[in-house]
Amino acid sequence: MQRYIELSKLQKQICLVLLTLATSDEISRALSDKGISPLLVSTMVKHRFDVSVQQYGCWAISNMAAAGEDVRRKLKKAGILEVISIIINIIFIIIIINYSLCFLIIS
Repeated sequence: MQRYIELSKLQKQICLVLLTLATSDEISRALSDKGISPLLVSTMVKHRFDVSVQQYGCWAISNMAAAGEDVRRKLKKAGILEVISIIINIIFIIIIINYSLCFLIIS
């Protein structure tokens, strides 16, 4: 992930693979033990405006977090809560922009 962090299409595909692999608790723990959490965080921060990377990244996080408290601790330590905060803020901005555009159209 880190080597080709600039390539958003590749990062999207990697997140898609991770979310699929992370459906297994055993694999989620193995990914966590191998240090995937910080890589996933850095990818999601780098591509914070890429909807696909965010969608698949969040899904992968969700699948991994379901594996247990040990995995959730590593995700938190990697900064995943900050990433989720960024995503929520971006969604909020999009909602405000859409609301403003609707208001302008109606007026």
